[in-house]
Amino acid sequence: MNDKTRSPQVIAGANGAPEYAVLPWDDYQALVEAAEDAGDRAAIRRTRADLAAGREILLPADVADRILDGEPPLRVLRAWRGLTQAEVAEAAGIKQGYLSELETGSKTPSLAVARRLAGALEVPADLLWPEP
Repeated sequence: MNDKTRSPQVIAGANGAPEYAVLPWDDYQALVEAAEDAGDRAAIRRTRADLAAGREILLPADVADRILDGEPPLRVLRAWRGLTQAEVAEAAGIKQGYLSELETGSKTPSLAVARRLAGALEVPADLLWPEP
């Protein structure tokens, strides 16, 4: 609020209880900004907690751009981690040929396989197969 803050005008409802408050525009704007700032701070806290817990990761811009441009996330993230198909397949307990089919999108993994692949790449599973 600013130095010109005045008490709001209170308008009572039919039962006599306060129902509306009328306040100066600048005071209203200050309240809106404070609420937005509080929301931003809460989002930052949640993101930091998710990063610390491993539920979220930070990707380099070029990796994120490749995924956003439509390249298969599984392939992009495997390359980003510097792993071969054979290494990821072994870590996930699947055959390399199956991994290749998953990377091209010709096959869809079971939830268990998706989780193992995410673990092998140290990324959240929903990053590999986002919801449509």
